[in-house]
Amino acid sequence: MPNYDFLSLDDKEFEQLTLQLLGAQESVVYERFKPGKDGGIDGRYFTSTDKTIVQCKHWARSGFGALIRTLRNDELPKVQQLNPTRYILVTSLPLSPANKTEICTVFAPYIKNEADVIGCETLNDLLALHPSIEQGTIKLWLHSATILSQITSLALVGRSAFILEEMRRKRAYYVETESHKIGISRLKEHHVILITGEPGVGKTTLAEQLCLDHVLSGFQLCAAAKDVDELEAAYQENTKQIFYFDDFLGRTFLEAIGRHEDSHIVGFIKRIRSDRSKRLVLTSRTTILNRGKSLTDLFRIENVARHELELQVGKLSPLDKARILHSCIWHSGLGISHVEEIVRESKYMYVIAHRNFNPRLISFITDPLRLDSIEPSNYWNYITSKLDNPAEIWGDVYDQQMSDAQRILLLLVVANGGDISEQDLFASYQSYLTTSTAARIQGDTDYHRNIKILIGSLLTRTLDAKNQAAFQLFNPSVSDFALPRIATDGELLATLALALKTKQMIRYLSRSIARGKVPKTTAKVVASRFSKDCLTAGCDVQNAIVQIEMLEVAAKQNPDSEETKSAVVQVLTKLQGLDERSRYIAMISPLLRYGVEHELFNIDFIKLFLSNLDSDWFTLDDIRELFQTANEIPNDIDRDTLLDIFKPVALQVLSEVIDEEIMEQDILAGYLDSNDTEDAAEKVHHAISDLCADIGVEVNFSEIEELLRHVDIESIIESNIQRASWEDDHHDIKQGATLGPNEIHDLFSMDIPPTHSSSTNNSVS
Repeated sequence: MPNYDFLSLDDKEFEQLTLQLLGAQESVVYERFKPGKDGGIDGRYFTSTDKTIVQCKHWARSGFGALIRTLRNDELPKVQQLNPTRYILVTSLPLSPANKTEICTVFAPYIKNEADVIGCETLNDLLALHPSIEQGTIKLWLHSATILSQITSLALVGRSAFILEEMRRKRAYYVETESHKIGISRLKEHHVILITGEPGVGKTTLAEQLCLDHVLSGFQLCAAAKDVDELEAAYQENTKQIFYFDDFLGRTFLEAIGRHEDSHIVGFIKRIRSDRSKRLVLTSRTTILNRGKSLTDLFRIENVARHELELQVGKLSPLDKARILHSCIWHSGLGISHVEEIVRESKYMYVIAHRNFNPRLISFITDPLRLDSIEPSNYWNYITSKLDNPAEIWGDVYDQQMSDAQRILLLLVVANGGDISEQDLFASYQSYLTTSTAARIQGDTDYHRNIKILIGSLLTRTLDAKNQAAFQLFNPSVSDFALPRIATDGELLATLALALKTKQMIRYLSRSIARGKVPKTTAKVVASRFSKDCLTAGCDVQNAIVQIEMLEVAAKQNPDSEETKSAVVQVLTKLQGLDERSRYIAMISPLLRYGVEHELFNIDFIKLFLSNLDSDWFTLDDIRELFQTANEIPNDIDRDTLLDIFKPVALQVLSEVIDEEIMEQDILAGYLDSNDTEDAAEKVHHAISDLCADIGVEVNFSEIEELLRHVDIESIIESNIQRASWEDDHHDIKQGATLGPNEIHDLFSMDIPPTHSSSTNNSVS
């Protein structure tokens, strides 16, 4: 027997469920009033035969006292004006026999008998009589103990079980947009989906709910924390499984560039695509994905656009945005007085149309826990200020509510790109405390006490499958706010960076400099500190990669500095003494080129790195860099010597990536006929010749033909045909349904229950 409290439904969903149950029970079709009909009464549904009115009061969070006062003072006059032949009152509150009698007395003679006063218990009885309606209301039964037990048994223990519970909890708030429908379709067709988009647009939420839908269909959930190895370890033949890897590029991929771990990911994707019993959901920020594409040729996954679904707030319809805002308002428990500030004069239309509309931002500004000091009269100004400048959200928190130590912990996470393992955060914080800059810190410096305060406000803490903790920013906009605060303080930024000394930190810093978020003057200070640190530190396998990347920053920002030149020579000389020195050739090629340009060493110095070159260590961009370095050699004989060494490696790398390269460049985009392979082959031949010339590799006709053998032209044309067919079949889904403003206004004609006894009118419209 069902026993729901209906709190997982919002007011509109509760009304829809109510009408479905009553219609099924009485074999009558109930219709909805449009907004404003019959004086804007709260009784929203009627049948055309005998003018039966149904009034829904989703007041499960309130009490009977508040309900009966509202019914007597506000609803009765509306019912008297309408004068129905029959009036049905439905509420999500539990009702006693005495409660029903009192309601009947208020609405006499419109309520014919107590059976037309329906409370929580009766609704559950009706659900038992009509199980198909219960099954069709996912947000309702997803929260039942029986269903939770069933779906949990399908999930892996540890991280997957934890994530599944989060997915289930979030479903009540979730708004299904057109992206959800497209995502379901893509997974069914390709088994893989890569969800990209900017921070806060709902990538993770969409990914989680797509996974949850599959779990409800009998798939086992397997969620990764750090790398694809976790998913491969969980792979079971002939078992329905859905694999989930959130932010897979931001956390692991950039560190794997050049080590060919990206081929591991590509291989897993291909494996999933060929297995009907498997699904794979990946998410990444668009900027990180684009960065990944630029750093590696191998990741151009058989035309990644086939798997990619980019979420853009601008692509959300006004109705989708309205539903998101409505859901945040309803489920947050925002007070009636605050809600009135949004709905008065249809101000919600301004929010929906705002250029900075973002689901995560909307959730923030409707969170009552953050509004303790915001009076209703000031709430609209608060909303508009945060929409106009989202970064201001964190101003008061950063300046007024944090201690010095807490700011440093936060800045370490920010400087590391927004996420960090607890082990690295603790170590870097302890390292920072030993610096002279730490003398600025006042107050308690205990790591554990300060991190506990930050969790849940500015940082989130997660556990992977091995119960290892990691921290992420509560919201990416924290970084947008915090980075400018330190971007002009070169010494502070350098101290944070050297306390971290992670590859992720260096790459985030490099991107921030390239995008102008860190001024050149600050970058020079940081670069100088990097050079000095490399000059004083030793060089071994553990810190070699970090030092190489630090010196790349120094070489770009302080190219004429004697410290930079000395540090480059010293680190490269120490690398020559390592047993695996040849593995670093791809990484150090920019430093070799820098050394050649500044005449720091000759060809004999470079050749010490070139024994037993293995193409597995190189990407196409690495090859391009090597040939640029060789062409910088002024001596013709020395230059030709290097080119001869690099050419076999270049041809091997090209043979491995040329198929993806041709697809990435859409060389054959216009070919939609399998009979055109000969003409397509000629076009690919010219494209390979142009690519080799661009890299600097001199190739003859037979070498081009050999590379051409590695391009599966027939498969590319077939993929073009399938993609064109998919786009035709799903044109309507991609376009989405655009509804008018009436549907939006109807959403915000809400009947919000009070959280305590109140005699005021609680209908917001």
